[in-house]
Amino acid sequence: MPLLLVLVVRGFDDHFALLTPALFFLPVSILLAGLFTLGAGLLLAPLAVFFSDVVELISVLLTVLMYLTPIFYPKEILPPKVLWVVRYNPVRSILEVFRDPIYYGKIPPLTHLGVCVVITIVALVLGSWAFRRSSDRIPFFV
Repeated sequence: MPLLLVLVVRGFDDHFALLTPALFFLPVSILLAGLFTLGAGLLLAPLAVFFSDVVELISVLLTVLMYLTPIFYPKEILPPKVLWVVRYNPVRSILEVFRDPIYYGKIPPLTHLGVCVVITIVALVLGSWAFRRSSDRIPFFV
């Protein structure tokens, strides 16, 4: 919503269009991000039940992961010796699938999309496997 407000206030010019056909790709991006989040949640939920400190550890790790992902800064400003950190960051791949339609007005390349789909499937499979394996030991209160 804030991005839409900025887009409307900024208006139209020669290099900018409010609605591009690539924005219709955003539901796919949202689906991939949601499935990745579901997989990560299923993977970490049993740990949070058995170890109470995992919740605090996850919040610290998410903060570190946010700073390792080029959200607030362009990845071009990084020195070449640390680019591998950004390259192998799974959140960066999901971010690129959002960034291309919103900022660049184009559908993400198949390489970005393929990496994002693989990361999402791996997270979902690992998460569902871990949750299914430990669900018999989790106390469910009705």
